[in-house]
Amino acid sequence: MTDRKSITTILQDKEYENDHLDAIFRHFPGFVYQLRQHPDGRLTYPYASSSAHVLFGINPESLRDDGMPLLKLIHPNDYDRIMESTARSVETMCEWHEEYRMVVAGKTIWLAAYDIPARMSDGSILFNGYATVITERKILEARLAESERTFRALVESANDVIYTLNPDGAFTYISPMWTEQLGHQRHEVIGRPFTQFVHPDDLETCFSFLQEIVTLGKKRAGIEYRILHKNGSVQWHMSNASPIFDDDGVVIKYMGIARDITESKHLQHKMEKRANFDLLTELPNRQLFFSKLESLIGKCVLGQLQVALMFIDLDYFKPVNDKFGHAVGDLVLQEVALRLRRSLREGDLVGRIGGDEFVVALADLKTPENTPAIAQATAERILTAIAEPFAIEGNTHHISCSIGIALYPEHAENAVALARLADEAMYTAKSNGRGRFELYQSVASRVPL
Repeated sequence: MTDRKSITTILQDKEYENDHLDAIFRHFPGFVYQLRQHPDGRLTYPYASSSAHVLFGINPESLRDDGMPLLKLIHPNDYDRIMESTARSVETMCEWHEEYRMVVAGKTIWLAAYDIPARMSDGSILFNGYATVITERKILEARLAESERTFRALVESANDVIYTLNPDGAFTYISPMWTEQLGHQRHEVIGRPFTQFVHPDDLETCFSFLQEIVTLGKKRAGIEYRILHKNGSVQWHMSNASPIFDDDGVVIKYMGIARDITESKHLQHKMEKRANFDLLTELPNRQLFFSKLESLIGKCVLGQLQVALMFIDLDYFKPVNDKFGHAVGDLVLQEVALRLRRSLREGDLVGRIGGDEFVVALADLKTPENTPAIAQATAERILTAIAEPFAIEGNTHHISCSIGIALYPEHAENAVALARLADEAMYTAKSNGRGRFELYQSVASRVPL
């Protein structure tokens, strides 16, 4: 293949005549030339290959006396730049290379030109060079640039965070939405591992997600995880990600789109709370409490543990509610919930199942012989706590509670039966004077009065 050095070498060989040069360059895909800058400033082409006629519609012979007809075809927006760069090449006698447009018969073509200046004995400068048509490449470059601009505009205006990670899990790109949503500037994220930004409790989930992408070699979607805002708060993201491979099928990066789902997560949490918690006291409601009780009993079966279930009903609450109104009654119920929590151990369950009815389950009781004593001691603490006066809105209110206790597995082997027996024991406590607890006794074990 003829390279640019060999072209200029042939042009500099004075043994060749123009006819011989044409024979050499007839099939060369471009325009080969010698451009002379005379001492008086005139520009001529001692040699221009026959392709000048094909490309520019100019007879090469006519350029030997005046090169301006060809030079005037240079696009007006490029002309000054080309003349200035040519002048610099003359000053330094360095190789010259430029890409520029020419307007031929109303159409624009792009050329990539290369030549080498040489100072002649008469003071003129002779440029030996060639130019190739690069119009198609320039069109493709323009299309690619437009495509990249469009893609970047889409990415940078997207409402979601778009990011890329290298195979080690470090960020190589984040879209502007990251800063808008999470506060970190770009330089605070690029080059750093994603582990610095994801909530520690969700890291294992994220690692598994990336491993699945590598293993399956395709897009994965729907991972939800918490991510840390610069101000220390936590937000929720849902992300899709795809692997990007090199020619050998090796993952070179991950590209992902993350959507902020914090608001929907909060809404979901509120809905779950409304479905599972008493809105007034924020204690588990009947449905959640007994679901937890079932799970607790299931654990006890495996670990041979005991559970004590208490049904608690407030005494003298109705007069307070009727006399002072539901607003005061609600404040009393909220205070009762606080006192119940303080009376229990971590891991014990407490819930509200009705207007002034509460339930408690003592968990992980290991020794059957001690279970009744532990349950009764807890009941005593609850009785004492509820008996303390309630100071609300300038008034002091006195109530108490009645507690019924049933034990698993001594009294019943499932949650439904256990609840029925605890409720029965509670009504026994009420009928025996209120403000007290009763441990369930089977009919056979009851002592006649």
